[in-house]
Amino acid sequence: MAKKIFRIFLTGLLILFLLTTAFFIAVRYPSFQTWLAHQATDILSKSLNTKVSIERVEIQFFNKADLINLYVEDYKHDTLISAKEFRVTFKIFQLFDRRVEVSKIFLNEGTIHLHRDSTGKKMNLTELIKNFKSTSTKVDTSKSSFSWHIDLRELELLKTDFRYLDEKAYTDIKIFVPTCGIALNKLSIDKKIIDIESVE
Repeated sequence: MAKKIFRIFLTGLLILFLLTTAFFIAVRYPSFQTWLAHQATDILSKSLNTKVSIERVEIQFFNKADLINLYVEDYKHDTLISAKEFRVTFKIFQLFDRRVEVSKIFLNEGTIHLHRDSTGKKMNLTELIKNFKSTSTKVDTSKSSFSWHIDLRELELLKTDFRYLDEKAYTDIKIFVPTCGIALNKLSIDKKIIDIESVE
């Protein structure tokens, strides 16, 4: 009986290893990367309720995903975020709980445009977050594939163009960031808390 259980366990472990190996071999092929990009685009577009495009997705190890040529629109169909490379680091063990926990974001050759309208009531990033919350509340979490959780600890920007346009305050700030690294103790969009440990 013990030998039979051991064989079943060993067979299951071997199948898991082969599937994992097959996945990481498949990820190296452009056709599979394109398929992943379509899946990611579809998920993000529905979650954020806006246009999202991704050229391809590259998986690194078990906890990193590179989104190549990412583009996200705001509610006015203008550019909110675009990047040649948008790398997300997540905690792999959370995947078993159907939960994606983002811990680091890296943006290379990116564009970030924040825009507040003339009434001062609408900001494009805030509206995007509201859309995300409204669509996520409609989804039955017991049946959905994943739930998103951001526990951001590191933010790294490289060659990034930043713009903040406030029509009500007549403010237009444009900054080019050659390199920037931010370590965070806590980030809570709901509670409007940004606790920064250090900025380099």
